[in-house]
Amino acid sequence: MAEVFNFHKDNMDCWNCEFMEFIVNRFNTPFFNNAGSGLLNSENTIIPFSELANSNDGCEINSKLGYSDHCKCPEFNQRFQIVDEDTGNPIAGMSYEIITRSDGITTGITDDDGFTQKIHGKMQDTGEIKIYYDSDPK
Repeated sequence: MAEVFNFHKDNMDCWNCEFMEFIVNRFNTPFFNNAGSGLLNSENTIIPFSELANSNDGCEINSKLGYSDHCKCPEFNQRFQIVDEDTGNPIAGMSYEIITRSDGITTGITDDDGFTQKIHGKMQDTGEIKIYYDSDPK
């Protein structure tokens, strides 16, 4: 059995990512899409606005265009601590699964102080944490 917790860190885009998201949202219209309009990627190929509009944020747009190095969004490098709701004491040896867009799936068992391993990503990342009450993630 697992309990799932969602997390979302928002409003932390750098100006470049905010601008890219604004441009794509502004020009993702039938008029521009029917005209074959889009943005030029790092290989000088036009990526249609409609394809870029499926991105989760400006960082992903920059990545699709081959400009990941232009993204200056703050990054995080953190871990989570699993604690007992009643006592507040850390829970060691708890199986977990952390799923984020930037880091993918991270599984493990909490350490002696109830901490997961560190995950890395952009501050506007979204994801979920699954805590497993039996031995292995399923």
